[in-house]
Amino acid sequence: MPDDVAQEKVAALQALGAAVELVRPASIVDKKQYVNRSNFDAHFEGTGPEIWRQTNGHIDAFVSGAGTGGTIAGIGQYIKSLNENIVVALADPEGSGLYNKVGASLARLLAYERRAGETRRDV
Repeated sequence: MPDDVAQEKVAALQALGAAVELVRPASIVDKKQYVNRSNFDAHFEGTGPEIWRQTNGHIDAFVSGAGTGGTIAGIGQYIKSLNENIVVALADPEGSGLYNKVGASLARLLAYERRAGETRRDV
């Protein structure tokens, strides 16, 4: 696993009996991966329909981690196209690679939203 993953992920795998070897993550050299639609398309056309079939459409929520976002975006858009009430949520623990990249900015945004919500409710 990349050495910047959350300790909780490592601990969970070890609790299941896995031998975990932490390695330095590979550098992302293809900056086009974030605009390349093939990952999104594969999940929209493949994984999303597979999940829908296997659950007979009985889905309340889809929760996923993310790297480039292609998996959660493709599956999420597919299943929401069939039922807009399905909740699609991104879950990534503090300390993970994604959290380390966007966590501080996101934490500030959520704190701002919380304060704004409290202000709106108080008025």
